[in-house]
Amino acid sequence: MYRYKCYFHCCSFYDTGIQWQKLIAAVWTPIGGATSDSYTINPVALGDAGDYRVVYTNSAGTATSNVVTLTVNPAAVGGTVSSSATVCSGSNSGTLTLPEKPVPSLDGNLQRMVVVL
Repeated sequence: MYRYKCYFHCCSFYDTGIQWQKLIAAVWTPIGGATSDSYTINPVALGDAGDYRVVYTNSAGTATSNVVTLTVNPAAVGGTVSSSATVCSGSNSGTLTLPEKPVPSLDGNLQRMVVVL
């Protein structure tokens, strides 16, 4: 199970309709239930990677936000070492430590979100 969530937020005044969309197969597709200023993906999965935007509508017309790209990177996975394998040789010594959980990061003015799972 993934531990992180992704939170998108935009705001507009005088809107009567809000719809978040994801670009799927070159088509902007409405996200079911994503009809408020905020959209949260919880938990984030590899399939959530992609381009997102929000569309606001009112009696005067439609306004579309800039596109935000969500990049989801899989966590590094440790392997197994059999009892006969050489991990270190010569004068190497110490402990190999893998992080228990990855660290999410945000890259560049909300134009690209990077989540490491």
